[in-house]
Amino acid sequence: NFSGLLSTKINILTAFIVQPTLRMDNIGNDHRALTYNLDLTWQQSEYLKHIISGGNSFRAPAFNDMYWTPGGNADLKPEKASKFMAVTSWHQNEHNADLTFRFIKSKDLIQWIPGPIYWYPENIAETLRKNVTASGSMSISTFTISGFITRLWTRDLKQEKALRYAPELSGNLHIRTQINKLNIGIAGRYNGVRITMYDYPEDATLPPHFIPSIFVHRNFMILKRQLSLGLSADNILDTQFETIKGYPEPGRSFNFTITLK
Repeated sequence: NFSGLLSTKINILTAFIVQPTLRMDNIGNDHRALTYNLDLTWQQSEYLKHIISGGNSFRAPAFNDMYWTPGGNADLKPEKASKFMAVTSWHQNEHNADLTFRFIKSKDLIQWIPGPIYWYPENIAETLRKNVTASGSMSISTFTISGFITRLWTRDLKQEKALRYAPELSGNLHIRTQINKLNIGIAGRYNGVRITMYDYPEDATLPPHFIPSIFVHRNFMILKRQLSLGLSADNILDTQFETIKGYPEPGRSFNFTITLK
């Protein structure tokens, strides 16, 4: 196997950076690829930055993709893609916000899918994936709030359907604060509807779910060493859900941790 990378940064008028990248991959006797990428960064102000990136990518089948038992597929083709990304990023002190758009058009995308008995990987002839993600973090008094939300559009161009296990909407939210020496937080994660199997007249799907959790944490100093005690509760609503069809996730659970440094 052989890989070579050539990249440079070019500063233009102090506020602009252009970074072209060229990569050569030679994997075994079967897979060779020349890929490229071009990044353009505009530092509009001290706090505001914009990035535009475009290029292509290549991914050879991994060892597990080809030879996992059971399910490996030694006939997989390499995955190739054209990609574009645009990011607007604002950061000031303890506050930040990012808006990201991604576009990926793939040929022979490698995806593991469920079969009658076990999962196996296959190439999907042509796919289209687009997403918009808004993320950020801010501090208000003693509270820190952070999270993201993603809107995803996917398409198997042969099936004319969304990709399996790709939720249109997903996100999470974290709220943390400190009361005296006690760290307290609440978090939640959301996944929208996901297709599990293509079917007629309707595809098989997993329903959306929202999973909240809470945690409490406290540090102590004992003989010049730090003792940390933590208590957390996950899935506090005891929601019954599956990330993968046929594999239920745990219900409400509690965890207690002790750490001595």
